[in-house]
Amino acid sequence: MTTEPIERDIETLIDLQLRKLGWDDNPKSPKRNIWKQQPKKIDEKKNLGGLKPDYILYNSNTHEPLIIIEAKRPSRDVFTALIQGKEYAEKINAPIVIATNGILVKAIHLKTGNYLILNGENVDTFFDENIALKFIENFEVETISKKIINSRNDLIKIFKEADNSLRKEGLLAGHERFSVFSNILFLKLMSEIQDINDKEGEREVIPKEYRWNFFKNKSGNELQSYLNKIVLKKFDEFYKSGNESIFDELRIESPTVLKEIINKLDQLELINIDSDIKGDAFEYFIRRYNAGEKDLGEYFTPRHIVKFLVQLLNPVFGEKIYDPFCGTGGMLIESFKHLVRSAPNNKSSLKFLKEESVYGREISSTAKIAKMNMILIGDGHNNIQRVDSLSKPIHDLYDIVISNIPFALQTEYGSLYDIPTKDANSICIQHCIEAIDKTATNGRIGLILPEKVLFDKNYEILREKIYENCTIENIISLPSGSFEPYTGVQTSILHLTKVKRKIKTNKVKFYFVKNDGYSLDKNRKKLLGENDLDNFFIKENDYNSLFINIDKIKNNAFTLQGKKYIPPRDLAEITFQTIDLIKLSTVLKRVKNVSVKIDDADDYNLLGVRSYGLGVFKKPLKGYDLSKGMSYFKSKRNHLFWCKVDTKNGAFGVVKEGQDNCIFTSNMSMLEIDENKIIPYFFEILFRNKKVQEYFDNYISGSTNRKYVKIDELLDFYIPNYTMQQQKKIVESIILAEKNIIENQNIIELNIEKTNSK
Repeated sequence: MTTEPIERDIETLIDLQLRKLGWDDNPKSPKRNIWKQQPKKIDEKKNLGGLKPDYILYNSNTHEPLIIIEAKRPSRDVFTALIQGKEYAEKINAPIVIATNGILVKAIHLKTGNYLILNGENVDTFFDENIALKFIENFEVETISKKIINSRNDLIKIFKEADNSLRKEGLLAGHERFSVFSNILFLKLMSEIQDINDKEGEREVIPKEYRWNFFKNKSGNELQSYLNKIVLKKFDEFYKSGNESIFDELRIESPTVLKEIINKLDQLELINIDSDIKGDAFEYFIRRYNAGEKDLGEYFTPRHIVKFLVQLLNPVFGEKIYDPFCGTGGMLIESFKHLVRSAPNNKSSLKFLKEESVYGREISSTAKIAKMNMILIGDGHNNIQRVDSLSKPIHDLYDIVISNIPFALQTEYGSLYDIPTKDANSICIQHCIEAIDKTATNGRIGLILPEKVLFDKNYEILREKIYENCTIENIISLPSGSFEPYTGVQTSILHLTKVKRKIKTNKVKFYFVKNDGYSLDKNRKKLLGENDLDNFFIKENDYNSLFINIDKIKNNAFTLQGKKYIPPRDLAEITFQTIDLIKLSTVLKRVKNVSVKIDDADDYNLLGVRSYGLGVFKKPLKGYDLSKGMSYFKSKRNHLFWCKVDTKNGAFGVVKEGQDNCIFTSNMSMLEIDENKIIPYFFEILFRNKKVQEYFDNYISGSTNRKYVKIDELLDFYIPNYTMQQQKKIVESIILAEKNIIENQNIIELNIEKTNSK
């Protein structure tokens, strides 16, 4: 078993990364701008009063302190290190403070106290002196020009226009059209990169006669023939990938369409000298396009979650990393970048990085996009294969497996694995475990998977296999909405270490992410401030965490869903910040539903309930409009009413006057409210509350669009105990507010009618 890295090990990694960025720590160098454990000048030493910052980085021109860096071992709190670094920085007037534990890098701007933001993202790596100088006055820096940002946005518009043209060419939507467009886009990106490399004196990989600026002025059949017969074939030679061609001939029959696409792309500038974006423009494009169109049929893992997963696994140079379901290569790209930062700076190390570090498989033609992405960020494309991973099990090859497994699929290759099944969720996980090298001292796995794998009885044998073969290090529950707009399935991260070493932990850490740094809706806008993904590395171990003894897990069918281990009352005390609680079983009572026989000729009012606490509604229908396969029941006034398959988002209401004696389906539930203890309308108000919805969500099962709760579970829940006087006061104020809203809406409608009548 390897020992935990000490602070000196972390400092060795920092030294390497700073040197790669052009910082100089050579004591004999006249350009030295790094001092360790002591400042450069006597007056700074006096101001520090014996304190010894781990690193002080200086402005090469003015010799003024620029950055304080504090290093901690991985188990230490980076947040505490930031506070310590801030104390040092204030004493010698350094504008930037960075803290790292070898996994996470956090940087703050001393003057404003804000985290540093570079090109719209929180800084999570070290940076060079030129960028540091831009951070002196402001915590937010943009090194990507407006022209490039506009170009990225215009790229979406251009693809939509090209998509329509390619449709006319008879190409199928999705992969077929996108593969054609991606080939053209790749030629543009690689030509820009090579043009920049020429200016910087780097080795020419692509001769000028095969680059964009050479062929863009051609037209007609000459352009089409030159691209298909010469340029793309040459690119295949430059980037050989076994026997498989990366760059297919462009399936565009009309030279006019090809010329239109090239002319539109020619207006764009996609690569920036000052920022390490290379493949970012490509990734940005496919992510944005798929979010709106769904044509590509792929789920793209959000980049900040990918970064978190790579930080969690913390691959080191020399390890082999494998993603069996790599899609466009996002996990491997981030892993490759992580390895580059810590790899020795020599030719043999670079060769190892490119040829023996990252490996991926992808069943669809997206594999070619992954190869292109790898080329754009520095190579490694030869180890990407287009193959159904499940059809070819791998044994004992890799140190790390990282992936977002495909959800809810079926496979015909289950018989190739220890636990045979057609369920691909199970086979994907078994494939990942088998791929880890049994001789690795700390083989580890990080998987994003549907949460039902962690608790559903159909996966109990699989969970036992995981327990027997791996150390279950962390189960990290991601919030609903993490994968919007692609899917609403509830997901978790399964983090396994010491795979195949049969070393078991006494406790499993469950970590609950409530805020991942982005809004949990289809827009997924970035939120300022701390988030739970960062806090996983920088807060104390009990933050958002639950530690459960492994024996308890074994005795509970190896259930690995953390919320199943939190008693409802305990969670209610935490959520509502009070011990004055009331159990729902004391104010709600089961009722025997009265069945209704439907007559085709009769009129009915069908009850439904709106999400977000918007209450119960009724819809008039004829008997012949109702489904013959459903059972129907009669509603009762002042009863709690909810949709069993949409309990997420507050799909609760109370049956009011005029809504009784209506009908409802078996998808709905109804409970009698004890009006001596609680005002019925207060229930509806209470269930609109965000904290109450979050509390319920911890015990609700299913996907986002099919969240359900059983009556037995609901009756075990706790809510804050309000007196009847408090309830009346709240209900009266809400009714008054609703009345005012209606009156104002009527005034607006009246004014609109008067305006229209003039």
